[in-house]
Amino acid sequence: MVDTGPFTRRQLVERGVDPARVRELLDAGRLQRVARLWLADVHTSAEAIRAVQLGGRLGCLSACRHHGLWVPHDTDLHVALNPGAPVDPSAPEGVRFHRLSRRCPTAVLPLEDAVSQVVHRHDGETALVVLESAVNRRLMHEADARALLHELPVKKARVAPYFSPLAESGSETRLRLFFQRHRV
Repeated sequence: MVDTGPFTRRQLVERGVDPARVRELLDAGRLQRVARLWLADVHTSAEAIRAVQLGGRLGCLSACRHHGLWVPHDTDLHVALNPGAPVDPSAPEGVRFHRLSRRCPTAVLPLEDAVSQVVHRHDGETALVVLESAVNRRLMHEADARALLHELPVKKARVAPYFSPLAESGSETRLRLFFQRHRV
């Protein structure tokens, strides 16, 4: 997947866009300032822009969806906050903040970090759906997914034996899990 930002000026320069070109793109309206230090173009996800405007990064289920994973229906915007970053007390309803243990320099959490957030912050079935989607889409190795399943707390870990790298959708995972739990 192509990273569409948002980006800081420094990140754009690291990607080969010189400062003069950044100014040209801003003047032409092809780049816009979306938050302090952050720039975005027309292809940038509205969710990623909103996350940086709230002082964080697109995380958890929102980042998984951004990376192309099948995720259960969830209308909340999941915003990951760097260590020490303040929580915006005026954040609108429907925004869920998650604190990161280490700093993330990008506007969207890397896939592995986003999946890890889902595993640690959501129920076992949601974790299984996201992990199976990541493996099926070849965005995560099966061994890495199984390792994350072993990090589940005991109550959520009951889904671990049902992991299948063959699942092609979250609906399939949910239905299969239901039948397996009921010994069908």
